[in-house]
Amino acid sequence: MDKVEDLETRMAFQEDLIETLSKQIAEQQRDITMLQVQLQHLHGKFKHLSEEFESQGQMDDKPPPHY
Repeated sequence: MDKVEDLETRMAFQEDLIETLSKQIAEQQRDITMLQVQLQHLHGKFKHLSEEFESQGQMDDKPPPHY
């Protein structure tokens, strides 16, 4: 194999590798975006439940009725 063929082979391999890595990065970015949306949803849910728990806790601080 001469030098030109060797360089062409290496270049083709590198182009394929770059394309594969580019696809992997795009897929990971989609995953990150999806996880961020899920995290925001869970944060909102946690905040709502926390506020609800605090409001119930304030009502429960009253002493129980004596019988």
